[in-house]
Amino acid sequence: MCDVDTTSAHVNKYRMRTFNSYVKQCGLFDLGYSGPAYTWTNKRFSSTPVFERLDRCLANAEWCGIYPNTNVFNLPIMFSDHAPILISTESHFRKPKLSFKFDNWWTMEDDFQITAKTAWISSANRPFHARTTHLAGSLKKWCKKKKPLSQQLDNIQEQIKNIQMQPIQVQNHSLEADLILQYEENMTKLTEYYRQRAKKTLGHSR
Repeated sequence: MCDVDTTSAHVNKYRMRTFNSYVKQCGLFDLGYSGPAYTWTNKRFSSTPVFERLDRCLANAEWCGIYPNTNVFNLPIMFSDHAPILISTESHFRKPKLSFKFDNWWTMEDDFQITAKTAWISSANRPFHARTTHLAGSLKKWCKKKKPLSQQLDNIQEQIKNIQMQPIQVQNHSLEADLILQYEENMTKLTEYYRQRAKKTLGHSR
């Protein structure tokens, strides 16, 4: 259940009828969705919050015939007052396997400094080349224990989605805000990850 703002801007009924007419002429229908029920909120959680499903995905019979596996996902509302909508026309996705490399975003991890320092000190009696090899091996083990950034982002997004799918009156907006902050931090790490690889690609192309 959601509050309806009856004091909002005047509704142009003529434009609404015209739009509905075009939708019917094109044979379009709502494909439904998975995820949170609402795609827009005024985010006035401390006063009079308003939640609506304003955004929809429409298609016709021809589209469904060409893309029978189409799925529509309402993603969590995070950086805007609208929810992004993801449309998938395939039922399976393949993620590429990444080989081990030192990534600059590791330095943004809370436990990176202590991990690297401990590994370096533990090999104090070895030659320099042996110490660097030991450090690389330690970081490789440390890296394998980390979830991929994309997976971390998916997990956080799933938690936010679960909060937003709950009844409005029991949604934990404080936890939601903390999760959005974590999402932003991981997005910064992911941006650094791709920036590093973009520099390598440009270097090889010269």
